[in-house]
Amino acid sequence: MAPPQLATLPDPYDPVANGRYRTGNGLHDMTYYKGRLYLYFGVAPALLLFWPWAALTGHYLFHHHAVAIFCAVGFLAARHCCAPCGGAIFPRSVWR
Repeated sequence: MAPPQLATLPDPYDPVANGRYRTGNGLHDMTYYKGRLYLYFGVAPALLLFWPWAALTGHYLFHHHAVAIFCAVGFLAARHCCAPCGGAIFPRSVWR
């Protein structure tokens, strides 16, 4: 639940005004909407990477390592999806 002091602010979205409620309570990565706090990224990273990593290795994965892994997987997926188009547009290139 959101700190009740956020609702009393004239503009609860003002980062200067809500700073003491946001940073002191660990609410930096949450979205405030109609008196409630929401996580905007959901549980997908935890279910896809953090939990399996901890289960397989017995150690926790640092967030910056998870970001690098997700970026690399996204890049490789985009490369795989774009390869057919690249080969058709540039027939004598490295796309083939």
